[in-house]
Amino acid sequence: MSRVWAEAKKYRLNQLDIQMAKEQRMTPKSLIKNMPVPSQQ
Repeated sequence: MSRVWAEAKKYRLNQLDIQMAKEQRMTPKSLIKNMPVPSQQ
C-alpha cells in the first residue's frame, strides 16, 4: 500500500473502503476531502 493510501487509513477507513475507492479510481486526497466532519454526521 502506498504512503498516501496509508494516510487515508488515519480517517477510519478500513481495507474494504480503500479497495472500493481504488476500484472507482478515486484518489486518497479526494476520498479524504469528501469525508463529513463530525457535525455533519
